[in-house]
Amino acid sequence: MKRKLTLMLLIAILLNSCFNQSEESASVEQIFQNEYSELIAFGSYPNYYYNLANELNNTGRTKLAIQAYKNCIKTSTSQTFIEDAMFNLSMLYFDSENYALAYPLMDSLINRKYTWLNWYKDADNSFAQNEKYINRIEKIDSIQELINNPTNCNFHYQDVSNFITAFGKSKTNWF
Repeated sequence: MKRKLTLMLLIAILLNSCFNQSEESASVEQIFQNEYSELIAFGSYPNYYYNLANELNNTGRTKLAIQAYKNCIKTSTSQTFIEDAMFNLSMLYFDSENYALAYPLMDSLINRKYTWLNWYKDADNSFAQNEKYINRIEKIDSIQELINNPTNCNFHYQDVSNFITAFGKSKTNWF
């Protein structure tokens, strides 16, 4: 196991050292392919573009991170990855003062009642003082009040019968 991990790390280092093109001269697809090779060397990732975008963002490669988040939104089948990518993308747009692209993403997440809306409330940047931003924070507060009220809970039982059927057909001894 240790040997396999060492080999994967060595491959990642070699791939990284072979990447001698600058971001400006390499195409986005070439960069994504190189980053993909590096990520694969370290193990499986549940969503390639989302994890790539996070890695690019963490290394200060914002333009490429934005493109990768957009690709995640277009290609992912997971609501969680799509919404998290939308949030991260909106924050990158807010940070770069591109409000025309940031607010529609924020509004979409508010309409979806995104699980982590409070992250917007935690933003400690100059854009968080903008009146448009503050108005949206008030919407988030009203959504949180609805969510926190137990009388607004809905229970969905559609999959219970499927589980009972599958459990009954199971030949496995579960205990």
